[in-house]
Amino acid sequence: MKTFLKISAGLFFVVILALSGVYMGRNKLIKDAVEKIGPKFTQTTVLLGEIDFQPFQGHLMLKELHIGNPEGFSGKDLFSLGKITVDLQPKTVFSNKIIINQITVDNVFASYEIANGTNNIAALQKNIAGEPKTADTTAAPDPAKNEKGKQAKQVVIKDLTVKDAKVSASISGIGMTLPLPTIHMTDIGEKKPSTFKEVLTSVINVFSTETLNAIATATTEAVKSGTDSIGKLLKKLF
Repeated sequence: MKTFLKISAGLFFVVILALSGVYMGRNKLIKDAVEKIGPKFTQTTVLLGEIDFQPFQGHLMLKELHIGNPEGFSGKDLFSLGKITVDLQPKTVFSNKIIINQITVDNVFASYEIANGTNNIAALQKNIAGEPKTADTTAAPDPAKNEKGKQAKQVVIKDLTVKDAKVSASISGIGMTLPLPTIHMTDIGEKKPSTFKEVLTSVINVFSTETLNAIATATTEAVKSGTDSIGKLLKKLF
């Protein structure tokens, strides 16, 4: 009996040590997972600088997340996200619906490029959605299922804020950096059940719209400024 108790105690101690090791190394495990699984979603490079996950508090913080450009564009990062803080409901992580109370994305820099009749943000959206690149490819996978064919988890984001965002763009050969307004979205995936892919596509779609609006405004102002300059020059000449 004593021998059995000693063995049981020893095994219990080993289990505790193993769990402690997993807990202590959780940040590296998640970082490795992000950099391994991320490219399967984006079909681009994904690199993460730092991560701090407090599972019992439901707090997650990521720093220096870099998402590369899709195929056919430059080797620059498409997105560089300085800091992401996530407040989620811990118990929902193991359920079929993950509920995130708040996400704040701070210090975002995007590089907007146009090539082959499209832009890099639209190309990234297609990659995430799993859309086929040509008419000869097989049908796009069901977004409601993961790569193993199982039902994908639903995600609800109650509050999302993207602030201090800038986008670099080249207009008529002139490079410029444009500030973007703060993006605020609420109840994402609340009314309509959404998977992580669908939620991410929705967020990028809003970011794309704001980017195009900023570029359109800048282009209009540039053209107007150019017209005024030409008008002044003509007055001086004649």
